[in-house]
Amino acid sequence: IFLAENPYRPPSSPGEPKIVDFDNKSVTLRWDKPKNDGGRPITHYIIQKKDKFGGWFDALITDDQNCTATIDELEARVPGLSEGKWYQFRVIAVNKAGESDPSPETKPHLCRHKNLAPSIDKGQAG
Repeated sequence: IFLAENPYRPPSSPGEPKIVDFDNKSVTLRWDKPKNDGGRPITHYIIQKKDKFGGWFDALITDDQNCTATIDELEARVPGLSEGKWYQFRVIAVNKAGESDPSPETKPHLCRHKNLAPSIDKGQAG
């Protein structure tokens, strides 16, 4: 059997995501598209999250409903976070050939209400 080498490659990794908005249950991330799509259109992105103690988990698989694209950047809201927890996020691009390497991860983000200043209240420390 002759196996032709797949002429396509997975995309290069997306740019480092930035947290552009947040509330006590979600963050909105914005990131740059990969420089190289691997020769096939990117079908979707996988946004992964991790808290301080765990490994990486898929938090959102993007589609047209939950992800908006500008010329060079994409933006998506990641729901399902727990208030008072620290999270980091990273993005993986996917095409028909497979998944990219992950983007750089965000700095740790404390899930909280946006309009509240972080409290120094010792009673809140868990």
